[in-house]
Amino acid sequence: MKKVDVAYSLSDYVIWVKKMPYDIAVTYYRGQPDDYDLLPRIFRYSKSKCKDIKNLENDMLKEFRIKARAFLDYEPKNNLEWLAIAQHYGLKTRLLDWTENALAALWFCVREENNNNKNTEFGVVWSLRPIKLSSYYVDDENDFKNPFKIDSTKIYKPSYISKRIIAQSGVFTLHNWEEVDNKPNPINRNKDYKTFLKSIYIPKNCFGKIKKELKEYGIHKVTLFPGLDGLCETMNEFYTSSLDNL
Repeated sequence: MKKVDVAYSLSDYVIWVKKMPYDIAVTYYRGQPDDYDLLPRIFRYSKSKCKDIKNLENDMLKEFRIKARAFLDYEPKNNLEWLAIAQHYGLKTRLLDWTENALAALWFCVREENNNNKNTEFGVVWSLRPIKLSSYYVDDENDFKNPFKIDSTKIYKPSYISKRIIAQSGVFTLHNWEEVDNKPNPINRNKDYKTFLKSIYIPKNCFGKIKKELKEYGIHKVTLFPGLDGLCETMNEFYTSSLDNL
């Protein structure tokens, strides 16, 4: 088995982050409570059960646009902005969440401190450092209008169109349907991206401790999910964490 990086504490993780070279290249991070491929949620269905992903996505986005307007302070300007808003509120899209904030990514990894998925003992934080991928950023007007028709996976840095994107320093990878062995190709297996990726594993029995350490540095539900839902969840954890469930 190849050697892997493992963090048992916040300080271990910070040491790993500090190993990233300090230069003009930006590093993006993604935290996952389980070690699964870097694939957006809309692509995690077998093609046999969902034969036309693009039509499914279009239908979902159309309905979201109709029903979400009353809840938004900002009117998205194009389909890609609508996808970004929908993604941040939980709709399954072809966007995959990343952040420029390394500590925020770690929180998303350890947020489920009682994660009991028996298939894996570790969460993982990925880093993407696109040193030579400037041409892979979304900058074409057609990509903004027709994100379902892109021909390669691209990096999308959205405008600050929602409080959550601001709070989470949000960035996305925008995925096309690229197949390998009749399956969608995640970017950790994508030849254009995999050489720019690194990962560090977080043991699940350390999730609770690391989550508490992050809270001491101001990284918690309220700061990452500004709004009453984030406030209430944080208060529930603070006031009832010592109580036993029935």
